[in-house]
Amino acid sequence: MRRFILVLACLVLAPCAAAEEAEPAVDRSIAVTIDDLPWQHIERVPGDEAGGRYRQLLGQLRAAGAPVIGFVNESGLEIDGRRDPERMRMLLDWLEAGFELGNHTWGHSDLHEVGAGGFRADILRGEQVLRPLLAGLGHAPEWFRHPWLHTGRDEEEARAIARFLAGRGYRVAPVTVGMEEPAWAAAYANVLDRHPRGPERMELLERLHGGYVAWLLHTLDFRERQSQALLGRAVPQVLRLHANELNAVAFGDLVDGMRRRGYRFVDLDTATLDPAYAQPDAYVGPDGPGWLQRWAAGKRRLPREYSAGEPRVPAWVRELAEATP
Repeated sequence: MRRFILVLACLVLAPCAAAEEAEPAVDRSIAVTIDDLPWQHIERVPGDEAGGRYRQLLGQLRAAGAPVIGFVNESGLEIDGRRDPERMRMLLDWLEAGFELGNHTWGHSDLHEVGAGGFRADILRGEQVLRPLLAGLGHAPEWFRHPWLHTGRDEEEARAIARFLAGRGYRVAPVTVGMEEPAWAAAYANVLDRHPRGPERMELLERLHGGYVAWLLHTLDFRERQSQALLGRAVPQVLRLHANELNAVAFGDLVDGMRRRGYRFVDLDTATLDPAYAQPDAYVGPDGPGWLQRWAAGKRRLPREYSAGEPRVPAWVRELAEATP
C-alpha cells in the first residue's frame, strides 16, 4: 500500500524523479510540530472513535523516530465541561512516547477576534492541565503556538501578547511549512466520515493521501528555494501539521519523502538555534503568514512577488474540504 501511495503521489502533482535528482550538498533539517492535541475538531469525530484515531497517529509518529512537539487545546480534553479520562490518557501516552507538549490556548482562540484580554485569559486557561502535568516531570511549558498564526492586528496588540507570553516563560513556535494542510485534512475527514463506503470512497481517500504527500513535499522544496533567495542558504524548516485523520495515515510517507530529500529531523529547540530565528517577526496585520514571509516583510519584499510559484491546494480538494453534510 505504501509503495502504491508513493507512486500515486508522484503522479498527482509532478514527477518525483525531477524533484529528487542529485543536488549540491545542502544541510537540510526540519522540526515537526503537531497542533490541536488531543485531536483536531474532536467534537466532530463520530462516536467513541477519537481514541482509535489518535493511537493510529501516535503509532505513525513512533515508527518515524523523529522528535515531535504537540500543541494542546485543553478544551478538547473535556466532554460536557468535564475532563475525560481517556482524553487525558492521550496526553500521557504522548509524553510516554518521548514527545514534547506546548500551549495552543484552551479553546483555539483567535487573538484577532477576542482581543488581547480574552486571549491572555485563554492562554492561562490552556495551561491548567499542561503546567502541572509537565511539572510532574520536572519541566514547565516552554513553547506557545498562536492559533491561525494570528499574532496581532497592530503593533500594540502584538507587543502586548509578546510581553505576556515572555512573562509566562513561553517562546513563540514559528512555522515555515504546512500552512494550508488543514484544507487537505478537512477534505479527507469529510470523505472518511460522510461518503458512502465502497470503491469510490476508497479511491478518493487514496487520491487525497497521495496528493497531500506530493503537495507537502513540493511545498517544502519551494520553501527551501525561498530560504535560499531571502537568506542565501537553507535554514532549518519548521513543519506544522495537525492531529487529524489524514496525518494518521500519511505521516510515515511524509517522513520517507523528506528523508529522501536529505532532511534530518531535529527538535524545535535545535531548529530555532539557527540565527535566522533571531530575526524579529516583522509582520503585523490581519493574516497569519509563515515565518519566511514574516522575514520577507522585514526586508520589504512584496508578499505576492515572494510567493510566486508556491504549490496550491487543488480546487477539487477545496471543494471536498468545504462540503457540508
